[in-house]
Amino acid sequence: MNRSIRMPFQSTLIVLLLLFFCSSRRPSQATWEETCSKDGLLCWKATKRPFTGVLVSKGPNGSIKSKTSYLEGVIDGTSYSWHENGKKESEADWHKGVSSGRLIKWNRNGLIFSEVLFSGNDIRGVVFYYSTGELWSCTIYSLDGRMAHVIQFDREGHIIADGIFDRTQNRKVSGSFCNTDYDVLVIEKYSEGEPVGTVDKNGNPLDVGQLRKNDYNGVDDIDARTELSEKLFGG
Repeated sequence: MNRSIRMPFQSTLIVLLLLFFCSSRRPSQATWEETCSKDGLLCWKATKRPFTGVLVSKGPNGSIKSKTSYLEGVIDGTSYSWHENGKKESEADWHKGVSSGRLIKWNRNGLIFSEVLFSGNDIRGVVFYYSTGELWSCTIYSLDGRMAHVIQFDREGHIIADGIFDRTQNRKVSGSFCNTDYDVLVIEKYSEGEPVGTVDKNGNPLDVGQLRKNDYNGVDDIDARTELSEKLFGG
C-alpha cells in the first residue's frame, strides 16, 4: 500500500526535477562563423536547423561587440551592442523579427544619445540628447505615420524650434525648424508648406545667402558630427 503511493510521488518528483534542470539551462550561444542564412532564417551551419539562442559577435581583441537573441531562426528578444571601450552602445527590443518597444543608443562616454519608440514595426517617437545628457530634440509621429511634430531645445531646456513635418511629401508644413548646414544655427519658419523667413537662435533675421555652409564631407563618425552640430546650439 505504502509502496504504491510512494512510486507515483517519486515519479512525479523526478519529472519536476528534469523540467527544472532543462528550463534552467543556459541558452545556446553561437558566432557568425557557426551560423548561416537559409530561407530568411538564421540557422546552424552544421545542421541547417533554425538557430535558437544568443548570437555573439566579437571584436579583433576578443571583446564582445554584440549579443542578439533568436528564436527558431528569427530575431526575438533584446539585442545589445558595446563600444570598443566596453561601454554599452545600444539596446533594442524585438518580437518575431519586428522592432518592438525601444531602441536606445549611448555615446562612447556612456551617456544616452537617442531613444526610438516602436509600436509593431512603426516608429512612434524619437528623442535625441546632447553629448552631455540634456534633451536636444523630440519627434512625435501621428498614428498613421504621415505627420511628425518636431521640437528642439537648447541645453537649458528652452524650445528653439517647434514644427510640423509631412513625411509622405517630405516637406515642412508649419512652425519652425533648425538647420545646421551653415556656420551659425539657422531657424527656418514655415506656414502652409511655404518658407516665410529665417532667423538666428535669438530671433534676429538672417540672409542665408551671406552664410558659409558647413563641410560635413568625410565626417562619418556619429560623435564627431554631433559635436559639430552641438556647437551651433551653443554647446
